[in-house]
Amino acid sequence: MRTMGVKDSKVLTPSTRSKLYHKLIKMGDYTVVEYPAEKLTDLMRKKVSLNLIEAIMVAEAISQLKDKPHTVFVDSPDAVPGKFEGRIRQFFDGVVEFVCENKADAKYPVVSAASIIAKVLRDQQIEHLHNEIGDFGSGYTSDPKTIEFLDKNWKNKDIQKYLRHEWSTIKDKKSTQMGMGKFFE
Repeated sequence: MRTMGVKDSKVLTPSTRSKLYHKLIKMGDYTVVEYPAEKLTDLMRKKVSLNLIEAIMVAEAISQLKDKPHTVFVDSPDAVPGKFEGRIRQFFDGVVEFVCENKADAKYPVVSAASIIAKVLRDQQIEHLHNEIGDFGSGYTSDPKTIEFLDKNWKNKDIQKYLRHEWSTIKDKKSTQMGMGKFFE
């Protein structure tokens, strides 16, 4: 895969990711697990951490594969990758070796490939949402255009289902509007 140019999706241009995506999806078995913002909000309100949610999603993805792998490479969002593996194993009881590492998408081609597929699918969804609710930028909290859009529109009923309401950016807006400021979250 490295000879194809597969590497961490963050260092590739959108057009390169798109070209690789079309090649990668033809190469073998893969699955995608998506949770809508409403489900993330519900889980987070039940005090389920984002790392645990991601572990649940990894376990679901492995379970959905037709051919179960012997080894699964995972880009750990947890500072302690072994802890993330333990979280996955709470929801997946199959016999599999896990290689959980931070920044695995830069190290292992299979993780880079998954990163590319996920990023292209996310970009497609963002484009669809731009057409539906307006241009809000990338959707990342580091994007000033996203923050500006939320400042103007976060109470709009048409976008509520797309917001993760336990996201600190939205919680800050709600508490500021209610006159509480950030200190009362």
